[in-house]
Amino acid sequence: AGPTNAVDGFLTCTAAQARTRWAQATQAQLTVQWTHALTNPIPLAGHAALRAEHASTQWATARNLRLSANFDHAQGPTPPPVPALGFWTNLLPYRISWQGRLTDLETAKVPAREVSCGGTWAAPELNVTNCHALLAQGGFNAQAALDVNTRAVRATFSSDLDPHQLAPLLSGSGRRLLGKLSWPQPPALHAQASWVLSLWT
Repeated sequence: AGPTNAVDGFLTCTAAQARTRWAQATQAQLTVQWTHALTNPIPLAGHAALRAEHASTQWATARNLRLSANFDHAQGPTPPPVPALGFWTNLLPYRISWQGRLTDLETAKVPAREVSCGGTWAAPELNVTNCHALLAQGGFNAQAALDVNTRAVRATFSSDLDPHQLAPLLSGSGRRLLGKLSWPQPPALHAQASWVLSLWT
């Protein structure tokens, strides 16, 4: 259905056990769907989803992993390359969205019951939305937006977690200072920040 010069592709890969140099997992499934022109194999639009159990790397393990992403071409004519944007030029023709979720994340320093994050790209703005982590006690939420034309970043952060859970991430002096602090209930924090990045080139 649709344009006569378009081809729809579908790919599903499953493995009871999957192992690479960088990671391993069980019950892994990768599903990909895309559309491309008959005369050009570069996809015009597509969707990919990865799910796995007991995923692990040298840095962390997670009981459950879910990742998904969508992309298509932005509406209107493809913008010309802009050398000043550096590597961002490659993404100008596309719109992209993604979601990711890990449960029962174990690391050498700070474990988490759940970590999730999502975002979108639609030139010229990259958004990181609903970045969320739930630790043993409390959690945090963060959002950020980047305008690649102006290189301006805006970010917000809120937290109700007990900072003592972050002690393994600190240096010795930081841990000693944190050890001197106590509270009847974890402090509620909210922060906003903005800054401008260096030239992409």
